[in-house]
Amino acid sequence: MMERIGERLLDLRRRRGLSQTELAGLAGVHLNTVLYLERGQLRTVLLSTLEKLSGALEVTVSDLIAPHPRRTSRTHRRKQNHAAHG
Repeated sequence: MMERIGERLLDLRRRRGLSQTELAGLAGVHLNTVLYLERGQLRTVLLSTLEKLSGALEVTVSDLIAPHPRRTSRTHRRKQNHAAHG
């Protein structure tokens, strides 16, 4: 799960055009926290840290820990939506 959070953090940070240093500063966390999270090198992370990071990225904690959106193809999502809406 930590690798998934790291991948998501990296993707969201890059989409916003932030460096690791900038994100750490905006979130009020240590630079190493961002580095280690993105590399999947942390075994645990505090909810308060995820809240700070998600706030700085202007997303919810759920957005940060959710599966990466690219893993589901658009075609697959369309089929799911079509099936759900009849």
